[in-house]
Amino acid sequence: MYDQTQDGEKHNPWGDGVKGQAIYTSDGHFSWMIMSADRPKANTSPRIPVGQAIAYWGTYTVNEEAKTLTGKLERCTFP
Repeated sequence: MYDQTQDGEKHNPWGDGVKGQAIYTSDGHFSWMIMSADRPKANTSPRIPVGQAIAYWGTYTVNEEAKTLTGKLERCTFP
């Protein structure tokens, strides 16, 4: 997975082997979770830092004529 700047430069902030999941529901909601493959597994503490992972969700619309999908974020683990 790559991030791309407006001038087309690509960056790989997640490293090789990134894992994630995207869910799009038929009623217009979505959820994304992305995690670095190098992120340590959870230990026995009730909460672990969010570093090397991000999750966000919101709503989306599809414009079939323009072949675009537009998302509107509602919440995110990154401020």
